[in-house]
Amino acid sequence: MPLHQIKSRDGEVLFEKDCDTFEECVEAAEEAGVNFDGTDLRRIPGLLRLRHRRVRDDLFGVLSKTSIDEVEGLRLALIEGRIDGRTYEGQCACLIGTIAKIRGVSFRQLGRQLGSNWARPAELFFISIRPGHTPQNNQPAKLALEWIDQWLAKQREGAIP
Repeated sequence: MPLHQIKSRDGEVLFEKDCDTFEECVEAAEEAGVNFDGTDLRRIPGLLRLRHRRVRDDLFGVLSKTSIDEVEGLRLALIEGRIDGRTYEGQCACLIGTIAKIRGVSFRQLGRQLGSNWARPAELFFISIRPGHTPQNNQPAKLALEWIDQWLAKQREGAIP
């Protein structure tokens, strides 16, 4: 097995390990809690894809605890630029806050049902979506919409319980 290294922009070795692939090395570094601050994530093949997979899977977990109508409402809020990932309440709100608003309950009540946690991958991802951000002008909003559409398609096929 070759030795793979993950380096900072300054060339400092942040993590190294004998792995079959660089992507395996990235996964091992993630699991080891390596801080990737100061790295150019575009230069670490597989890291962004790994992180996106974790976010998508977490989002699917949240969506699986909601109704189709609530997911459709979240989808519409994304399309219309009515998400603000920085706050649970208000005209625009984060993932859990938007679903709570659609459901007509407080985010605290919904949070207990969904196991909300500001540090969960989906919530952290939604922080980069602000009022006015739509799938046409914001990459995270575009990705979130794609994932919601994937979840809805799988739900309609009966592939997600």
